[in-house]
Amino acid sequence: MTKDWQLKGRGALVTGTEGVIGRAIAEALAAEGVNVCSVNGKEGAEAIVEQGTRALGPVDILVNAASEVRRPDNTPADIDAASWQAAMDRDFELPRRLTHALVPGMIEAGWGRIVNIIGPSEPLFFSAEYAASGALQGWAKSLDREIGANGITINCIQPGIIKGTAAAAHYDEAALTGMEDPVIPFGEMGDAADIAHAVVFLCSPLSRYISAIVLPVDGGLSRHQH
Repeated sequence: MTKDWQLKGRGALVTGTEGVIGRAIAEALAAEGVNVCSVNGKEGAEAIVEQGTRALGPVDILVNAASEVRRPDNTPADIDAASWQAAMDRDFELPRRLTHALVPGMIEAGWGRIVNIIGPSEPLFFSAEYAASGALQGWAKSLDREIGANGITINCIQPGIIKGTAAAAHYDEAALTGMEDPVIPFGEMGDAADIAHAVVFLCSPLSRYISAIVLPVDGGLSRHQH
């Protein structure tokens, strides 16, 4: 029996649909009867922020998936201010600004779902991307304190190593899964659909009492971190 996630007729904005995860999310929501507006690239999301959101129609659901899931780069300790700000703009400021542009409409409607696809935040080395991911998590948790009473939830999903992403290109799957104590206990890299299914659940009215969480969807990869 197919589960009815009670999303038919809702409106969603999904960024990052040029990537495998964003595309899978858009397709999964559309399959549930959601009217999906897909946004490609950082430029597409920035255009919505700059031009306003009135032309989009009602947006009940926002999925910020524009930050590509990739292995963080090592950042030099003497990074210049412009380079640091560029990383923060891409991975923190842009989803923050887009969310704040859409929240008033959600408050007026008395219902909304915001899901951020984030990178790792447990640093293996110094990286602006770790900092941006941590900032996004902290911002989401604090924003929940402000908007939660309006029927709006805001959550983060932290993907593991997902096939087809830039992060996966850096790894040999056999090395991750073939040891006595495998890096990925589940035994394989994830699929974009694994992330999409989690997004559908967090966007559903059935998840109404789940907010301000960071949900790892990684086959146990981050078991030592959470």
